[in-house]
Amino acid sequence: MLLDCMLTDRPTVCFAGPAKGVSALPHAFIVPDHDCDAVGTEMITFLKDRALAAELGANTGATVLVNFEWRQICAKTECIYDRLLAVPTEVASTQNQPALFGTRELTR
Repeated sequence: MLLDCMLTDRPTVCFAGPAKGVSALPHAFIVPDHDCDAVGTEMITFLKDRALAAELGANTGATVLVNFEWRQICAKTECIYDRLLAVPTEVASTQNQPALFGTRELTR
């Protein structure tokens, strides 16, 4: 839900728990979990400082598209798998450990 809100290009205030991977300023105001007073305080900040609200709002949508869009996440995940699959199985077997992955070739 946080990412959906950020895609609206509006300034965002959220609790720290759901904000994994989202950095505070310039992307959002992140407050301690369950601190409703802090949420209210930051919302008032947006109301009083329209320029800051506009700047944060502009940053939020771009942040989601660059870092959290599914094609980006899939590409990053594929890179991790590619690196893991590139580990030679001989290295693992020479250490008296079972190989991390089978020896058969994977096709795309």
